[in-house]
Amino acid sequence: MASFVARLAAVAGCASLVGLASERSALAYTYESALSPGCHERISMAALRTLRTQLSTAPAIPAQLRDERALLEDLPFGVDPDMKDVASGAFLLGVRDNDLKGRGPTELDQLALVHGNPENQREHCLRASDDDEPGGSVRALESCRAFIRGKISEALDGLNAAGLPDATKLVDLEVTLSLRGNVEVALPLYWVRMGQAVHTLQDSFTHTFRSSDRLRVRTVLNWLEYVEGDEVESRDGPLHRNGLDQCDDLDELRALNLATATQASIELLHATLDPTLSRDAKLAAVDATLAKYLTYEPGCTEGNGWCDAPERQYEVAASCGCSMIGTRSGGVLAGAGIFGVAVLVARRRRRRLSRLAVLPIALACIASSSTSAHAQGAEPPAAPPAVTTDPATGAAVATDEKKPPPGVPTVTEAKAEKTEQEHRSFFGIYAAGSGSITNPGLSGQLGIRFRLSELISVGLDGELNGWFAAQTTRLRTGAFNAYATGILHYPMRFQQVNLRTTANIGTSTMLIDLYGAPRGTTGIFLGVVPLGLEWKASKQLYVIFDVLGVALPVPQLKGAPFGYPQYRTAVGIELAF
Repeated sequence: MASFVARLAAVAGCASLVGLASERSALAYTYESALSPGCHERISMAALRTLRTQLSTAPAIPAQLRDERALLEDLPFGVDPDMKDVASGAFLLGVRDNDLKGRGPTELDQLALVHGNPENQREHCLRASDDDEPGGSVRALESCRAFIRGKISEALDGLNAAGLPDATKLVDLEVTLSLRGNVEVALPLYWVRMGQAVHTLQDSFTHTFRSSDRLRVRTVLNWLEYVEGDEVESRDGPLHRNGLDQCDDLDELRALNLATATQASIELLHATLDPTLSRDAKLAAVDATLAKYLTYEPGCTEGNGWCDAPERQYEVAASCGCSMIGTRSGGVLAGAGIFGVAVLVARRRRRRLSRLAVLPIALACIASSSTSAHAQGAEPPAAPPAVTTDPATGAAVATDEKKPPPGVPTVTEAKAEKTEQEHRSFFGIYAAGSGSITNPGLSGQLGIRFRLSELISVGLDGELNGWFAAQTTRLRTGAFNAYATGILHYPMRFQQVNLRTTANIGTSTMLIDLYGAPRGTTGIFLGVVPLGLEWKASKQLYVIFDVLGVALPVPQLKGAPFGYPQYRTAVGIELAF
């Protein structure tokens, strides 16, 4: 148990250093995310497409239910046009499940727990912690084959009497969708389990050193001991090579690897869907396929360079063994840069926090003193009359008012400004645009304002809240939010720039279908901008800067609630009449 905890700590530490640059922790051909190419998805779609030209027992399952259509629209990866059906979607989600286990690709702390679990290594055809030499590769391959065969046995339970995948035999799978987030979906059993099995077979081509024809395995790679930092290659086997994980810009060896992995995926699917075979015969065909691609070839050791393996030319996973995004050198540099930033932050954290703590206090004091001055009608103390010389007579002449420095209003001007503010228009129109990085989105807002006093305004607003699926770079209409607005103004001394706090409460209505959150569902909207700026550009035009606000649209309250919280930055204008 202590050893497992140590592994998790090592993996989590690794992820914290390089994860933001990579979104990955280890594990072979990459799954698609905002920062990594979809190698597993690409191989799997090619295999399924070819299979459908060979057999009639792998038909597409059209999306008929509302939730099925919503699921396919919200997949967190790109899907080819001929793969937009329930069967293909379930297959691809199953393929990704080995790496994600329901997590999102940016949940690095959670992925570290998944990838650092010794029990999960067989799902990627990697060595477990006790698969040491001699005999470690043999044991690792046996465990890998057993995992694949077990998943396929479950998949065959999802076929109907005619040998076709049964759309009514479902299994629950935890997934994280682009907008809906983490949810449990019901998917066809056959396609989910086959996706998990195919993933492991594909991984075996990047997690092993193989014969020149890529069919026989000479040794299985190691990742766990590398993460722990106590690897001994003669005992633990060769280290994981993230250079083997690429599926773009390939040399001859990696291109052959990719082609063979695709062909192996086709043959594994074909063995389970051949209509001429019984269940036992299908399992026998599966065993033959696994024997073809996962047979051990003895004689390769650390002493002979694992039979002078050409795979050794590819780089070992950089920075704690974490596989980078397909891995190009830029990822390594990014990881190093993040590490440097982390060191600087650690050294300066206390001083920076103390400065930040002073900032809101200072702003509050400024606002408080300015408001107090206005409430009491305070004015600057009268200056002694200034004395000037009349150029014509040479006599001294007293003036009524001392001229202040350039840019500072005179007392008279300040009085006029104050009078103008007291008679500011009661009615105004407000328009704004905002953007969010967390739960990314863009919003357009239009509303009316009523100035109740110098300190308080109220209003009514409507906004179109677009949601951006970063993983597929797709902007969707999201929700319509309607709400009442309250504004507390903190007038500054000369009224050119004021501070303000804004709060919103109202409703949020879904404009699209998401899984379990249909279009038209209405819930609550809450928002707050603790501190904003109001700049008077002209007598009737005000520019509003809301640097950091929080918006919480929760259009789905019943069942499994759904919200899309955002940290927003907004710029708006208010036209007073």
